[in-house]
Amino acid sequence: MYQHILVPIDGTSISDLNVERAVELAVRLGARVTFVHASADVAASGDGALIHAVSPDSFADMAVGDTNVVLTKASAVARAAGVSYQLASRTSGHADEVIVELARQFACDLIVMASHGTKGLSGWLHRTTTERV
Repeated sequence: MYQHILVPIDGTSISDLNVERAVELAVRLGARVTFVHASADVAASGDGALIHAVSPDSFADMAVGDTNVVLTKASAVARAAGVSYQLASRTSGHADEVIVELARQFACDLIVMASHGTKGLSGWLHRTTTERV
């Protein structure tokens, strides 16, 4: 059965629920978990370049974003359940590519992720990160 679960997280309520479900699954399977947070590449935007020039400290805060908070929260859930886990974070403009790359790098045999979904014209034109993975 599955031995290593990759769980992409973003700090939203649906992501928090997904962490709980993934940890429950890991307990049942005796699997370990890798939580990954892929943050946006702030430096790639025009605003990011301007903020970096004006206030390097603010830029550093934006670049890291909520990564530490999100990963700490997920690790607490795994620790409370007695599940072995590791944490990873990457900065990228393409979260789907990061997720697939890390799943391969860490030899994960299952990815458990939530989808916020898109509807209407936006959903028709733009696939979600979950769909791209």
